[in-house]
Amino acid sequence: MVKPRLAVVTTHPIQYFSPLWRMLAERPELGIHVFYASDHSLRGSIDREFGVSVKWDVPLLNGYTSTLMNQRSRLEGFSNFFEHDRKDVNNLFKNSKFAAVLVTAYRGMLHLRTIWAANRSLVPVIYRAEDMDCTNPRRNPAKELIRSNFLKRLYRRIGAFASIGSCTRNHYVKHGVPEERIFFSPYCVDDELFERQRFRYAPYRDEIRRALGFAPSDFVFLFSGKMISKKNPLLIAQAIGLMPEDQRIGFLAVGDGVLRNELERKMRQGGRGPSAFTGFVNQSQLGKYYLAADAFILPSAYGETWGLVVNEALAFGLPVIVSDTVGCRDDLVIHERTGYIFRSDDAFSLAHYMRMLAGNRDLAYRMGQRGKELAKNYTIAEAVQGIVAAFQFVTGIGQRQCFEHMASLEGE
Repeated sequence: MVKPRLAVVTTHPIQYFSPLWRMLAERPELGIHVFYASDHSLRGSIDREFGVSVKWDVPLLNGYTSTLMNQRSRLEGFSNFFEHDRKDVNNLFKNSKFAAVLVTAYRGMLHLRTIWAANRSLVPVIYRAEDMDCTNPRRNPAKELIRSNFLKRLYRRIGAFASIGSCTRNHYVKHGVPEERIFFSPYCVDDELFERQRFRYAPYRDEIRRALGFAPSDFVFLFSGKMISKKNPLLIAQAIGLMPEDQRIGFLAVGDGVLRNELERKMRQGGRGPSAFTGFVNQSQLGKYYLAADAFILPSAYGETWGLVVNEALAFGLPVIVSDTVGCRDDLVIHERTGYIFRSDDAFSLAHYMRMLAGNRDLAYRMGQRGKELAKNYTIAEAVQGIVAAFQFVTGIGQRQCFEHMASLEGE
């Protein structure tokens, strides 16, 4: 019997998503085919925010069927909105080759073109994206009204929603999506990959710390990611400068970006102990640096729609401190249980929670273990289950409802 097929249309192979596509391909309920607009992550290219060439060292295409689309729009390159636009999408759903399509965003012409093409062919759309309202509290009211009206109309064209967390679910409900069309498909990392790294590097934790310049008594805070204004890494240096001078605080920064030099300078001037900067680190090597740390900080100022580095930190049993604009805060950071949530851009608030962890290693360890248990609910298997449930809804009990609804949109 031929399995009903799910098409996935997205921009390029992403290290966090490929394990998800592989596990979906193993499910007996459906067949999956992923369509990519670009292969730049396979070839290697300069990441504009890391500021260095990035080529992931984990398999991105193994275990599932994929196609690189090549019919570029004449407007490609005109702006980021058109960057990945492909005309191939217009004919993708003709002849009913697919029972449904999964779209991962709305902010590019590629995604909107996919939704419109699917609607025209009466192919149900499943939507799994990072959209939420809790990460930009100071959004311009006039722009927010325009955005909200646009999204309400757009979401009427979508058959089911795979929600990555609490903030996205609240966002969908706020914009008129019925709750029966929302399925939990948590944002996640490759937990098996990191478990292998933990097993590999854990026996060498002391040696790794020594090689980075940290003493056994140093309490080491880790930042991992792009060193750009949105991530606000300079706030960590400011907070460390507010801590007692006799408290030895180590700082480990994994990543790169335009703020790296300034962050290094500030740590040299006002640090409370050794600091180490690794530069960009690829996926297969990340585990050693999480194991070298005692706690993790994500101090983003705005626009942090989830923060998958928090998932990674929890997988290694680290307590986490995040700002109140980080999208995963309501799901992964239980205040005073798995970590702390501080006021965005408030160095005093951040320093307060850093002191609490650095001054009580037993507390930090207990928080990290609770966080590790919590993270077990945010796995690839759970994410796959949510997508399968959404697929079954739009192709099963909800199919007639979705088709009738899409047909009613033809006049708009």
